[in-house]
Amino acid sequence: MTTPGGEVAIEGLIPKRGESVLVRGAGCELWDDGGRRYLDLTSAHGITPLGHCHPELTAAISDQAGRLISCSASFYNDQRAAFLDSLTQVLPPALEHVYLCNSGTEAIEAGLKFAYLLSGRSGVVALKQDFHGRTLGALATTWNPRFRKPFAAMLNSTTFVTPGDLDELEAALDHSIGLFLFEVVQGESGVLAVDADYLLEAERLCRERGVAVMVDEIQTGVGRTGAWWAHEPIGLHPDMMALAKGIAGGFPMGALVSTAAVRQVL
Repeated sequence: MTTPGGEVAIEGLIPKRGESVLVRGAGCELWDDGGRRYLDLTSAHGITPLGHCHPELTAAISDQAGRLISCSASFYNDQRAAFLDSLTQVLPPALEHVYLCNSGTEAIEAGLKFAYLLSGRSGVVALKQDFHGRTLGALATTWNPRFRKPFAAMLNSTTFVTPGDLDELEAALDHSIGLFLFEVVQGESGVLAVDADYLLEAERLCRERGVAVMVDEIQTGVGRTGAWWAHEPIGLHPDMMALAKGIAGGFPMGALVSTAAVRQVL
């Protein structure tokens, strides 16, 4: 199948929103190949909090592309160091260690691995209606059966609980569970804020039972809810936080930030 934009694609693999071929963006607006202008109400699914083609971001990317595009983490780099310095200044104090990656899904995958090393338990409890990614580990923690069902036989065991139901959560947090993973505001399911008191009690239960706590701030982080991080005003203190999307304004980047206790087990 050849798309209107000339792409050769597997039909139906990535559903398209109409037939428009988008070719340019500026701020909150997009243009197609026929010159028609659109208001982007999606923020490109949350990855462009600065808008499309912000001049400072565009200049920074262009400048760096002319100097060094890729640098292995096996070597130090001046720009990576500057970025990490800026990021750690706005992170919650306890989340002082940063693992950089290429996407939110990779950040979730790293968190799943780190939680297993921390607790020695492979089980995960996640919230119904949460979305955490589509690679196998992250997909196992994504609630929507539409995404999980085709790969069910390959996925690790995750227990899904109803947001707000503490009895269900308490029953799920048994000796096999090493991680509780959640979004403060559920994005894929329709901008649903999870009750703050529920999350505080969930964190308390996890502490009692030696379960690591990871918040997915891939959509809500970097100021999207009015605070740097959506969990901070609630008073939560997670062991790990997954970041992506707005962290780089549309450039592919993700990060997992964690406490010293998590760092020590790596």
